[in-house]
Amino acid sequence: MYVRRFKNIIAEREKTDDEWDAGVAKCNQALIDVLCEDMDGTLQYLQSDCTADEFSWISEVFDEIALRSKSRDFINALRFLSAKYPEEARKYNIIPFIDSAELQLDVQS
Repeated sequence: MYVRRFKNIIAEREKTDDEWDAGVAKCNQALIDVLCEDMDGTLQYLQSDCTADEFSWISEVFDEIALRSKSRDFINALRFLSAKYPEEARKYNIIPFIDSAELQLDVQS
């Protein structure tokens, strides 16, 4: 995974007004692309280096990443992060987003 690019996209998303749909969509598509480009690297990053803040930002695109990657390991990494960062998971209600992403995999099967 291209960590620098990932961090730059997160920084751009943080600066993007939530009401600017085109800007949010552009950032989200860039996140999906960088996270799906190298799933092994992404999984390693999620399990070892992902911050609570990054976890909350990528929650916006869990479904799309699950659809594209078809990775059950991705769902497992998200569950690991929700246990690692319970405050973030609670604050942003992230568990339903993980459940939804997992459902995407089940529908694909």
